[in-house]
Amino acid sequence: MSPELYATPWFFTYFSQKCDNINLVVELWLRLIHCRENTMAQQFNNYCNTGLNIFTLSIALIIHHRQKILQSDNSNLPGCMAGLSIQNMDDLESVCKIASELYENTPISFWQSDEIQILFGENSKTFYKQLPRHSKIEMHLRLE
Repeated sequence: MSPELYATPWFFTYFSQKCDNINLVVELWLRLIHCRENTMAQQFNNYCNTGLNIFTLSIALIIHHRQKILQSDNSNLPGCMAGLSIQNMDDLESVCKIASELYENTPISFWQSDEIQILFGENSKTFYKQLPRHSKIEMHLRLE
């Protein structure tokens, strides 16, 4: 099952699509914004030294709900994955802790890689469109 089937709403809404608690959403967004501001202020090439970014949060959300995913029937897996969310402050703390650990255990070169900058940097859309198809394929394979 490819990530765009379940992760797209996470990216578009910054994890708020399944959360009914507005205070929880605000707390998560404040943490993400704070991380981004610290990143920009310290000029760390678009990565956050606390590990809180949309990529680590996505993986952390999956890890946090690992048992639920594993217990899901294969036919219900797409719905299960799409329904993953942060529902309370304990979930938020757990997911943020996992995201930080993921970040700490990922080589810094990954966050600074050309591929990450091309796909998710400030001018990514314009630059990506200009790449020839074979370059896009090579880039995706290197990231994978």
